[in-house]
Amino acid sequence: LLEGGEVMDFANVQYKESKAEIALENARSRFLNSQGSTFASSLSLTTNNGDRLMGINDEVVAEIGYEVGSWAADMQEDIQNCAAYLRYKSSLFSANEDASRFQNLPQSTIDWYEQILAKSYEESGDVTSAFAKTFYLGTKLMPQDAQRAIWAIYVWCRRTDEIVDAERTGYATAEEANEAMLTDLSAWEVRTERLWSHGEVVDILDLPLLDVLCKTTAKGDPLDITPFKDMIRGMLMDIPN
Repeated sequence: LLEGGEVMDFANVQYKESKAEIALENARSRFLNSQGSTFASSLSLTTNNGDRLMGINDEVVAEIGYEVGSWAADMQEDIQNCAAYLRYKSSLFSANEDASRFQNLPQSTIDWYEQILAKSYEESGDVTSAFAKTFYLGTKLMPQDAQRAIWAIYVWCRRTDEIVDAERTGYATAEEANEAMLTDLSAWEVRTERLWSHGEVVDILDLPLLDVLCKTTAKGDPLDITPFKDMIRGMLMDIPN
């Protein structure tokens, strides 16, 4: 650098004419085209990962000691209803079509949604504890809302990292594997954007992040999406060529 070498930093990755940014934009276009004019509640993602949640691979499962999200594998309707309830409670999203469904909700149903959310936070804490033990112990000294928020954000970051680092099999060439990785990363970015803009969730580990977004917005200090998008851009540095 001191001898006039090329500066390889985050600004380079953000540069719209960089190979990395162009590659990600092309992958994003392919992904959006594959979705058609509207999105289903569950996005179609090329994770090559069986029935696992996106960003959860063998390394994550081995480190934690169980299959993450398996307890909610058959609860997609409950997950979506819980997300709708969080959107309704927060009044964050305008023209909330869920309002009429929740105005006279039985307490037993509310308790069930709260149990789902609590369990999803607990699992987020397990992921944080497994990969960042000292960091996790520090969160245990914090108030519950702050503790849970950090777990939710850490899990999003961990999943983002795993999308890039996960071993990908079944591809004829490394270039094809890298292209699939870029598609997944683009899909993950779109998915994150839609959580912020529409309150949409895809799986059980999205619920804590939606809850954090709703609560921070209610307190007048909404969680900013910019650092999340910046991290996705930062992941481009890990992709060869």
